[in-house]
Formats: sequence, C-alpha cells, structure tokens
Amino acid sequence: MGVSADQVFDGLLLSFELSCRSRNLSSKTIKAYAESTLLFADFAEREGFGTDLTEIRRQHVEAFIADQLDRWTPSTAATRFRCLQQFFRFAFDEGEITTNPL
Repeated sequence: MGVSADQVFDGLLLSFELSCRSRNLSSKTIKAYAESTLLFADFAEREGFGTDLTEIRRQHVEAFIADQLDRWTPSTAATRFRCLQQFFRFAFDEGEITTNPL
C-alpha cells in the first residue's frame, strides 16, 4: 500500500488504534480495522478522492466497496465496510468530521 499509517487521515488511524486497544479489542479486530482503513485511504488517493477526511463522501466509500467486490468475496467486502464504519464512527465522535459518510 502506498499510504503509511502516519499519513492516513492526518494520523487519526493511530488514535483510532489506541482507542481500540484501550477498549480491549482483540489484536485481530484492530488489525482488520487498520487494514481496511489503510486500504480505503490508498484507494481514495489512487482514485483521486484524496485523504482529507472531511472530503470523503458516501460515493467514495461505495466505490471502494464495489472495488473490493471485484477483487474479493462479498463477505470480505462486507467486513471491510463494517471496519470502515467503526473508523468513521470514531472520527465523528472525535469531532474530526461533522457528517459520517457511512
């Protein structure tokens, strides 16, 4: 992936991972959340959506999920969607975004 964790949404991924660890989520769950977020950030950058969190819209996420369906099983795409839901919920709760694209 071309995007490092430090670059994803101005480092918000690192705060999200810390929050997940503090809630005692399993390492497997945290890894899935982070991987899905990194995949989405890489896709958004590659497709020209950018990685400014405030500019991400539902159609960007839908394009990502459609791309995942082209590459993986529906189950994998659904998992990626659920993982992104958690990341964007965190971003909303932290006041990083005013509208949750999911």
